Formats: sequence, C-alpha cells, structure tokens
Amino acid sequence: MKTLELTQLAPELSGPMQAAAQEDFVILINGKPGGHLLWFAD
Repeated sequence: MKTLELTQLAPELSGPMQAAAQEDFVILINGKPGGHLLWFAD
C-alpha cells in the first residue's frame, strides 16, 4: 500500500479527507465506484 501526506494532495481534497473522519466515502469515477475513502484511527 502506498501512502501520501495530505499536504501532497490537492487543497480541494482537504475537506473530504477531514469529513472521512466521521464516515466512509465511495469515490466515483464517471458515475461508477472507483475507490473507498476511510479514516484510520491513531
């Protein structure tokens, strides 16, 4: 698994990344599931 620091991602992703602390997200690509965003606890 690869990891990235949040600062390496586009600034507009900061909001969804922080929201993922509350619930999981499915990432859509052209309307189809393409990924899953979830939060790992410390």
